[in-house]
Amino acid sequence: MTKIDLGAYEDWLHDEGYQDSTIQVTLRHIRGLAAHPEQLTRHRVPHVRRYLRFVAKTRKNPLGRRFTEAMLANGVEAASEIEKQGKRDKGCLTDKQWKALRSRLRGGDAISRLLVAYMESPYRIGDFLNLYAHEVTVDDVSDKISRDWIKRFGGRKRLHRLLCPTQRCAYYRLRRRLQQISTKMKVQTDLDALYKTYHQQAA
Repeated sequence: MTKIDLGAYEDWLHDEGYQDSTIQVTLRHIRGLAAHPEQLTRHRVPHVRRYLRFVAKTRKNPLGRRFTEAMLANGVEAASEIEKQGKRDKGCLTDKQWKALRSRLRGGDAISRLLVAYMESPYRIGDFLNLYAHEVTVDDVSDKISRDWIKRFGGRKRLHRLLCPTQRCAYYRLRRRLQQISTKMKVQTDLDALYKTYHQQAA
């Protein structure tokens, strides 16, 4: 049996701001239903609604049209924008938290250094990791120390390759490191919250 690749769906859930625990439970139920769609139960409906919203928003459908049509035939509809907004978003960091986080990361390994560079960049994480290292300017990363560190790698190399061969691998390494550090600091944040904080400070 072909293994179902739910990587794009998992990335979308992270981008939408869902909690890790919610994402893992959702993926588990969706995989189970993919193998046995007849086992749709009431407590699984919210997970299916979330998946159907992903299909509607992205036009991607890793479980295939037959699965989607089967769920719709059972009366399950895509989750609404209002329901999605009910998730627990992490807010912007205070100026004190921002400086403390940057100080903790500064001078660390490549993962920590790339996080500092991201904190000083106007891009969302996917666009940031897709930048070419040799093309990074002050408009891309305002912190000179970070820019100088990036430039040392030289060549036509995208930023994610400073950590991993793939963008997805780099994304997860950055996200994990941020979770580890923020937990130690007793601060609730994530990559999307860093993006929002940067733009709040720039406003």
